Amino acid sequence: MLLRRADAILGDAAGAPSAADMFLESYVAALRGAGALLDAVDPVPKRGASRSAWVRMRTAAPEFTEWASYFAAYSTLRASIEAGSADRLDAAEADEFFSQVGRFLHRVEDRVTSRSEAVAVPA
Repeated sequence: MLLRRADAILGDAAGAPSAADMFLESYVAALRGAGALLDAVDPVPKRGASRSAWVRMRTAAPEFTEWASYFAAYSTLRASIEAGSADRLDAAEADEFFSQVGRFLHRVEDRVTSRSEAVAVPA
């Protein structure tokens, strides 16, 4: 469910009216993708664990550490854009981020699918 929602949000980002809107929607899609991954590999986080999806991903799915670092590096930009204080984001940067989110969601889908197949009960 979270992964389908992430795909839908990313689809909406493609038609966003500005580079900033495309970036923000893409970022939310990445967060939903991280949620889908974490739901599959670490559905009940330990008490006191970080609530940051990017921090949790590093621990729960170490093969996604580079992705977690990539998206965490954009957290400040996201907050700045939402606060209306960010410098202008150019279309090329928003497009690149959008593309990276698409790649990330494909990797998450591969991981979630392989995990669900691995634990499926044979018929």
